[in-house]
Order: sequence, then C-alpha cells, then structure tokens
Amino acid sequence: MRIPANFRNHAEAAKRYQAGICWLPTDNFVDRLFQVCASGLAVFLGNKTKVGGSVTDSNGMRLARLAGTWNHATSAAAYKRVNGTEYIFWVNSHGPRYTAKDLFNAPMDGAWMDRKTTTSFLSTAARYGRPGIVIPESVPVEWDSFEPIVRAKHAS
Repeated sequence: MRIPANFRNHAEAAKRYQAGICWLPTDNFVDRLFQVCASGLAVFLGNKTKVGGSVTDSNGMRLARLAGTWNHATSAAAYKRVNGTEYIFWVNSHGPRYTAKDLFNAPMDGAWMDRKTTTSFLSTAARYGRPGIVIPESVPVEWDSFEPIVRAKHAS
C-alpha cells in the first residue's frame, strides 16, 4: 500500500471528525432532546411511533404527521425557534418522503417536530433502549448527566 505524500494533511483534517458517543438519560426526555439539538448535536433513538407524512403548520414549517406504529431507528439533528415555537428536525432513513412545503427548505428525508408532536413521538421510545448522542471531539461537553460510553482518541 502506498501512503500519499500529503498524508499528514489528511490526518490533521481527520482529527476534526473524531467523535464520542454517550447515552442520553430519558428523564425529562423531551426537554433533553430539545437541549441537545439546540446545542448543535444529534440524537439517535429507536421507537415505535410512525411518521405518516408531513403538513405545513402556521409558521411555515414542515411538521411531522404521526400515524400509527412502526419499529424504527431515527435521529433528531437540528433546532429552530419560529414565532416562539421550538422545533427539532427529525430524520428518517427512507429517503425523500416528506414533501410538505417548508420555511427553511429542510431535506425531505425528515420533518420538524414541535414539543407537542415530539412528546407523542417519544411515547414509545423507552421500550427501545437508551437514546444516544454523537459528540464531535472538538465540542466541549459540560453536562454532568451524560454518561460517556465511548470516546474516540486520535493518535498524537
């Protein structure tokens, strides 16, 4: 195997993408989920609440429409506040299925959830193990309640 001459440049760039994973406690789950997304981090979780499409709400946000049940692993990866309403962006793995118009032109592989929708959506999550957070190495974490399980280290 031949190592490229600019290997060190790639190694330095790769260090910026190291990550750690920690569990997110599920007490006050909705508040914690919004806090993590507002801080710029992503949460992964499993649940059984199905998102059956999307609608545009009065703020112009593509809001997830909950409908039925379906076992699935999902994530939440963004936060917005519009006219006093907080939203997180839920992401699915089924591709661009959520086509309602959106104020922020968010990707169609997910939809926004307000606190009411998020509370209903998370009602089945406790049965599917603990949710987790992916934390890039460059992000300082000061929350005492997180329990690190993996912390990627780069070679010095």
